[in-house]
Amino acid sequence: VTDLEIKESFDRDGYVVVHDIIDDVALAPIRNLISSRVDAYAVEQHTQGKLSSLYAEEPFESRYARICSEQSLSPRDWPFGSFGREFYDLYTLPDVLNVLRLIL
Repeated sequence: VTDLEIKESFDRDGYVVVHDIIDDVALAPIRNLISSRVDAYAVEQHTQGKLSSLYAEEPFESRYARICSEQSLSPRDWPFGSFGREFYDLYTLPDVLNVLRLIL
């Protein structure tokens, strides 16, 4: 994908998908943060009798969705905030910044 295609796609659609700019190593800290927040939430809700299972056996990709499904919540209603060094580090990866420079 060229720089021009990225810019045109964003201008036309209001968003752009750029593949392979964030690798698994860069995602590990954010996954760890999310996992710990979901775990704390599950323990809290389970302790209060609001959740039948901790869903600890669920993989990272589906655990929070299973919790939300049981509680009739939307996964988009993320109650944990999106702040912290892990998010900052993700947003400031060189390849992410390069895309942002093209569209902003």
